[in-house]
Amino acid sequence: SSTDAIGYAMLLIRAGIVAIVTCIGYFLKWSIDRNLMGPEGRVGLSVFFGLALLTAGTRMLGKQWRLLGQGFMGGGIAILYFSIYAAGPLYHLVPQTMAFALMVLVTAAVGVLAVRQNSMLVAILGLIGGYSTPILLRTATPNLPVLYAYLLVLGLGILWIAQAKQWRLLNYLSFLFTYALYLAALPHGDALKNQFNLAIGALAAFFVLHASLVYLHNIRRGIKATVLEIIYLVLNAGLAGLISYGIIRGVWGRPYPALGTLALSLYFVLHVVLFLRRGVQDRNLLVALLALASLFATLTLPLVLARESLTIAWSLLALMFLWLGGRLGSPFLRHAGHALYVFVFARLSLQDLPGRFEHVLAADTFADYRRDLLDRLWTFGISIGSVLAAFQIERAYVRQLPADPPPAGRPDERSRSALARAVFYWFALLCVFAYAQLGPLRAVAVFPP
Repeated sequence: SSTDAIGYAMLLIRAGIVAIVTCIGYFLKWSIDRNLMGPEGRVGLSVFFGLALLTAGTRMLGKQWRLLGQGFMGGGIAILYFSIYAAGPLYHLVPQTMAFALMVLVTAAVGVLAVRQNSMLVAILGLIGGYSTPILLRTATPNLPVLYAYLLVLGLGILWIAQAKQWRLLNYLSFLFTYALYLAALPHGDALKNQFNLAIGALAAFFVLHASLVYLHNIRRGIKATVLEIIYLVLNAGLAGLISYGIIRGVWGRPYPALGTLALSLYFVLHVVLFLRRGVQDRNLLVALLALASLFATLTLPLVLARESLTIAWSLLALMFLWLGGRLGSPFLRHAGHALYVFVFARLSLQDLPGRFEHVLAADTFADYRRDLLDRLWTFGISIGSVLAAFQIERAYVRQLPADPPPAGRPDERSRSALARAVFYWFALLCVFAYAQLGPLRAVAVFPP
């Protein structure tokens, strides 16, 4: 078929471009081994080959050789990046700052070319090269202001491309590269304390940038958010919240991480209010924003009381996924919630119950016992309450399903929901029973008759 023919053509073109780039590399190595030319000549020859491929590819994009043109442009971009790397860190022909500026210039030019030629492949190659620049030109001590500014400028370039083209893969790759580089360069200990404002400010900027990548293009063009974009929004918020928790707790201790979750909750609430005033009709996006606002608002109270736990966070996140899946009609989100509840069940059964009701006497005074009692009540109360709420959500979900049986080959959501309800009901019942037995037993162990 024509689709298969195009796929084979793409494979052949990619193989051909790899062969061309490899041949250029071997030619340069051959010239180095035989001292045929100095470093300046090698770099100049590489730049010439890169510009030649880039020019040839640009000329082919508007004709019947479009696929071959994209391949040539990709090879030219790769050669230009490595040429600049050779001129900077490898041979020290130009200062590090100039090499950095040249790579930024190449990245910007590639972004403009990708939009003008309507080529997502070229944009992806430019993105990979752009995010590889800090790795190729890294120093022993990272210059965090320059790195964060560079990542922010690169992200704004992706945001500019996203307004012209709906290339979601570009957004997802930018998300992965940005947070990976941010975490890799994040200082620790006293260095983090000294650069706290810079680190937390950059994190906030990256979070806002990638949240905007989710909905800015869609709102301007009246496009509804997809399930993938909702997941992208949740992952961005979750990762930013988790990193901010680690940074704030490491520098200031508890309960100050609650300020991070409170700020995230206010951010999403303000966006809901703003979108409603602007008449945004994207129900899926509004529901997701409300769910995230509720999640972070609920997490704020345990953080304020310094009684946070991973079980509470997982149980609330699972409940949010389950509720979102029912509201958006997404089986994927519902099953993601079910999968997270498996972790909640395992942690409550295998870690929290044995760990928080150990037989070794740990409380020396009534104040110690009261503190441990409140901690147990908090953890088990919220987690079991989340499971019971999930049971009610499953009951409401079944009422929305059509009365007719599903077509052949489609899963029976009623049967799945019945199984989920049974699991939620019996686990909550057994957990309450275990807590009711172990609680008095713990009290008797602390205060023997």
